[in-house]
Amino acid sequence: MMRWPQTPRTCLSFILLVCLCVQSLPIFALPSSGNFTSIPTRYHSRHYHHHHHQLEKRVLNPPLPTTEYAKTKMKPGTPHKDKAIFYTAKTLFSALHLIQRFDGQGISDTDNGEKVMDMEGGPFAESAKLFLDDKDTWDDKEKDIAVGQVSRAFAERAKGIVRVVFPEDYSPRIRPNTWTEYEWPALKENSDVTKVLAWWVKKGGDEPMGDGTEIWPCDMTTDPRRQPF
Repeated sequence: MMRWPQTPRTCLSFILLVCLCVQSLPIFALPSSGNFTSIPTRYHSRHYHHHHHQLEKRVLNPPLPTTEYAKTKMKPGTPHKDKAIFYTAKTLFSALHLIQRFDGQGISDTDNGEKVMDMEGGPFAESAKLFLDDKDTWDDKEKDIAVGQVSRAFAERAKGIVRVVFPEDYSPRIRPNTWTEYEWPALKENSDVTKVLAWWVKKGGDEPMGDGTEIWPCDMTTDPRRQPF
């Protein structure tokens, strides 16, 4: 019968020592082609803290701007009656055509100079600085809430006829956004709004043609492709 050579005691001791050392090392996740994306260690640490904060009451730095706060950062009396222009998704440059045609006002046109309505000043600037300094501040979801609450102020101040541009393939069911979550509900609740007209463009930048389609207060609550607003 074949006999295996005996392992020297010194080798066994060395193997045991290595095993103990490996056991004491921290475990690191390795990237794979599946659902893991390799990220720098520093970001991973912040990512952990983000989820840790979700388990307890999160103290926002800076505090999120409220709709009432945003109203104090608007020029008095703006937007003017029949002048409010809204856009969704990538239709900003299409909305500029409507602003020119109707001498309209976008949300930035209501800013009082502090750039809160531009989403660049006040708490937005504070958050951006904290981020650049690698300090804890708003995450993406919280920033969306900040933008939404400021945008709602614009909708709550609108008067008369309101105009909005949608991309032709707009689908709020797939991706709820500032329009669906903040602006549209506020416009429907705003007793000073008499009518909402909508245009659809094939791609952002196209000029909206025609007189628009009434989507409020008529019963029509779907776009030409039967997609809910």
